[in-house]
Amino acid sequence: MKISKIREKILENWPAKTVCFVIALVIYFFHQISDLDKKNFVIPVTVLENGSTVVVSNVTDGQIIRNVKVTVRTDRSSIASITEDDFKAYVDLTLENREGEYSYPVYIEQGRKLFNCEILEVTVKPENIKLKVERKISGLAQIKPSVSGTPAYGFEISRLECEPSAVKISGPRSLVESTKTLETEAFLIDGVTKDVVREVKVENFNSLLSMDENPAVTVTAYVNPSVITREFSSVPVEIRNVPEGFEAKCSPAFINVAVEGEMLVLEGNPKPVIKAYIDCSEISFAEEGMHNLGVYVYNVPKNAKVSAQSSYTVSLELENKMEEVEESGTEASPLNAAEGSLSFAGSLKRESGLL
Repeated sequence: MKISKIREKILENWPAKTVCFVIALVIYFFHQISDLDKKNFVIPVTVLENGSTVVVSNVTDGQIIRNVKVTVRTDRSSIASITEDDFKAYVDLTLENREGEYSYPVYIEQGRKLFNCEILEVTVKPENIKLKVERKISGLAQIKPSVSGTPAYGFEISRLECEPSAVKISGPRSLVESTKTLETEAFLIDGVTKDVVREVKVENFNSLLSMDENPAVTVTAYVNPSVITREFSSVPVEIRNVPEGFEAKCSPAFINVAVEGEMLVLEGNPKPVIKAYIDCSEISFAEEGMHNLGVYVYNVPKNAKVSAQSSYTVSLELENKMEEVEESGTEASPLNAAEGSLSFAGSLKRESGLL
């Protein structure tokens, strides 16, 4: 009987009781909501990879996503102790083996400290990140030595050598295939006059590329005297071994000579004096007229050479002076004969007077 009375009491005016119960739940719910507080954190996103693929870019809606916003809702008594260090955001690519652009969900991992907190809600924005994924490959990049400064005046770097000449790199397929060279740290060569050997590191400014290690390489800078070309203008052409009895003159009488050699020698003090000549002994049979002879340049400094000259041959004109003397002697003989006749006639007169 008691049970039946209890049931009757419960069912008595049950619609009103149901409404009151629902109202009580709503009041309790709003009371709980009013007692909740929220907190926002900005935390970095990490990518979990399997080693066979690598993320090339993480562009979502035109923006590079490096951080996400995490919102926590819990009671006011607990929220004060929650910090951003209690959360980790990550994208899981451990099972990804494809290449291309795909959208991946962002997962939130809560720290152990939060296990004792009655957290009602944790949300993250953005919920998904679009990533471009490529296969991870390895390759070789040639090492390009780098120097700074300039050698001493009159010297230059003739070449740079590196040992080893290449380094192994790893990273996204497209990046490895497009990376042909990597530069070394620059070392100073100001004022040097001889070869320089330095041990330097290879520089890598792309975080997507990795080397097995940051290798130290040996770079040799070979320093040599600077070589220039200097022009010597109006060099007179000497005439040597003129045949006896001849006079000679050449055209052109002056030439321009370009000499290639060390800068310190060609621009030094005293400056070199370049000379040129022709040799008449090259004429097989001396006779009047025009002859073509080769021009020889000499007095060139040591380790220098003639690179060009305005004329390699000249025209030589020979004039026979002996014939002129003989002709002048032939023209005087009639006068001498007349003088001889006069002398002979005078002597006859003297002889006849004596008789």
